[in-house]
Amino acid sequence: MNSEDATTYLVSYLRSPRPGSGYSKYGYDVYMYNVIDSYLYGRGQTDSAQNQREIYELSPHFFFGSGMESLP
Repeated sequence: MNSEDATTYLVSYLRSPRPGSGYSKYGYDVYMYNVIDSYLYGRGQTDSAQNQREIYELSPHFFFGSGMESLP
């Protein structure tokens, strides 16, 4: 996984959202935790405990790969 892969998946997710994961979106239209969870689920990873660890490991690619690193 790199930032380009994350950005590609994020654009794909925004164009055609995946069915809800059952997790709350906490009032956001797009909740990145759910986007990354959807990415892992699409790769066949369905173990929630394992996914939680990987979500935190992958999150920098999804946040910083989207151009947000240039924001103050």
